[in-house]
Amino acid sequence: MCCGSFPACCPAKRRSTRKAAADSTGGTRQMPFISATFAVFFTAFAVLYLAAARLPRHALPAQRMLLLLGGLVFYAAADIRFLPFLLWCTAVTYIAGRCCKKRAAFAAFVAADLLPLLLVKYGPEGWLFPLGISFFTFQSIAYIADVHAQRIPPEKNLLSVALLTGFFPTLSSGPIQRAPALLPQLRRTHGFSYEDCTDGMKLFAWGMFKKLCVAGSIAPYVNFVYSAGGIQEQSALAMLTATVLYSFQIYADFSGYSDMAAGVARIIGFDAGKNFDHPYLAASTGEFWRRWHISLSSWLRDYVYIPLGGSRVALPRICVNLLLTFLVSGLWHGSSWNFVLWGLLHGLYQCAGRLSRTYLPRLRLPAPARIPVTFCLVTFSWIFFRAGSLDDAIFAVRKLLSLPAEIAAFPALAAAQGLKDALWKTFSLVVFQEGAATGLAGIAVPLALLVCAELASRNEGGLALVRRQPAAIRWAAYILLLLALLDTLLSTRTSWSADFIYQNF
Repeated sequence: MCCGSFPACCPAKRRSTRKAAADSTGGTRQMPFISATFAVFFTAFAVLYLAAARLPRHALPAQRMLLLLGGLVFYAAADIRFLPFLLWCTAVTYIAGRCCKKRAAFAAFVAADLLPLLLVKYGPEGWLFPLGISFFTFQSIAYIADVHAQRIPPEKNLLSVALLTGFFPTLSSGPIQRAPALLPQLRRTHGFSYEDCTDGMKLFAWGMFKKLCVAGSIAPYVNFVYSAGGIQEQSALAMLTATVLYSFQIYADFSGYSDMAAGVARIIGFDAGKNFDHPYLAASTGEFWRRWHISLSSWLRDYVYIPLGGSRVALPRICVNLLLTFLVSGLWHGSSWNFVLWGLLHGLYQCAGRLSRTYLPRLRLPAPARIPVTFCLVTFSWIFFRAGSLDDAIFAVRKLLSLPAEIAAFPALAAAQGLKDALWKTFSLVVFQEGAATGLAGIAVPLALLVCAELASRNEGGLALVRRQPAAIRWAAYILLLLALLDTLLSTRTSWSADFIYQNF
């Protein structure tokens, strides 16, 4: 079923090809946020950048030039061959801002901006896949569209445009920056602020905890169950466990990256914006998308959904607009049928929500009941996102449908083989096996801490929650967080990776 008529049909194959292409030259593995290289680079950069604010003259030009050089070094460290893609995007963005008043010119510049992204995503496998190209391309298109619609004036300074497209704290995987929010910050100096610096370090450390301790502990089990060829050997209960855990893995991985990016930006005085807002506490899939990957979902709303007519048209047309918008979301993530179906599935969720609110308002569940329903719907969609091929995704769905029969047969299996052997077979025993890369306790403890933190901060930001705690509690939390990170980084029992899931996009 993984047909060749649609390019790069297998996501796992596509991702492994990109990884191999990157690794063959050092690729995108040279300066991840979690590395000694980045720690040295950013420490030196932050000291120079913040010190430049104290120059008696030309402080702002000095900081802007340092920010540009820092971005070029950061990007070239991934792979110097990536630079032409970023420079092309910068040139197109700058010229388009000056010349895109007419609709034909606007369309031509958007096409020129999209061309490299389309080539690397939909071209032959093995092509160079530049770090962050999906993110800075959408960033550029947003600027061009805003200028064309006269929402903002064109930026006349080439350096400002270069800093907009190449802002290195968010360059690799977002959040997608908007010109109205970032350009004013680029026009003022940023001196040292104790509050910004400490808040940035807290965000960075919390993001590391999410990535290393939560996502890192879950990844071995999910990878084992969803492994190529091995997925057909798993039990329904193992498949369900892995799928639910993947919901938390991708959230911890991507929101962890976003927190780290926001922390890096905050240390040098920038506000990169919030990219996640407790998405698994959403009471509908529509609310989920207002809380998940906010910079992308708001981009799709403003530059795809609203131009198509948004909610200002008849209900059938609204549903078409929703399906097209989420189709674009799926294609942005990848060129496989898995991502197409994942996007369309979320589009169908949105349409069903609209129809139910219009025609069946009395059947609406109370919010506390809608939250777990929404989580289950989102978790089901992650099967298509995670599976290595469409065949694997369909098999996983079929396997989950056999769960009731498997549960009913478990007592007989336990009686015949013994409880331990029955559990071993049912869970594929990467969970219980001695010496395994991870175990239930290794997953449960950091995951429980994450869930508790999400619930505690649901009505306010995490930083605000931390600030209002007594000093003893704050410092105890800092020390425990540091110890958890050191244990994960230094432990020989835990396998972790500095790569983020969204680096594949």
